Amino acid sequence: MKANKKAEVSQTRTQRKAAFMERLQYMQLRETPYFPFTNLPDTERLSFEMVNEHNYPAIYDLFRDDPSPFVIDEYKDWDKLEDYMDYQLYWNRNATKRASCDWLVQLKSTKATIGIVNLYELRRETFNDHHKRGFIGYNIAQQHRRQYYATEAVKQLIQYTHNQHNLNKLVAHLEKENTASRDFLLKLGFTNCTEEYYYSDKYDYYELVR
Repeated sequence: MKANKKAEVSQTRTQRKAAFMERLQYMQLRETPYFPFTNLPDTERLSFEMVNEHNYPAIYDLFRDDPSPFVIDEYKDWDKLEDYMDYQLYWNRNATKRASCDWLVQLKSTKATIGIVNLYELRRETFNDHHKRGFIGYNIAQQHRRQYYATEAVKQLIQYTHNQHNLNKLVAHLEKENTASRDFLLKLGFTNCTEEYYYSDKYDYYELVR
């Protein structure tokens, strides 16, 4: 059964990649614009590596045994991670609507991967200034928390969104019970904007306006 499942997964991934390559070729022929994602510049202690087909297993290695309920299932479950990465790499990375990109966070001193930051929901629509807004996410592995790595990484991501994509509004959403992340965002200058977005009993939304 396991061999059959692996074969099915492999076939699905091959089909997704083939569909992506066909779509990308069509976009290039039509000169369809997409977002030029690049690596984030280094900080004092950190470097960043754009997630790709070869390095994404590091995400699973970091978070598979993480006890935090606020780490998404896609990072803890291998099959879900593969599905997530297929859509990220073969669709969202080169989308003109809801585009996104992930970066591994690494220690400059040892090259060890310690977390991940995300930029997503990028759009070219000028309606309601959607072209000036993006969503961010972040996760640092358990053994590297409380050392201000998240602060250093997210500050660099914020600067990147301004310099590379000229965004002037960033949004982060989190579970209402995630008080540590709430306090973290408030220290970075984010303010609660839940009622302006997708109000629910589970999530709160915070935004940073330049």
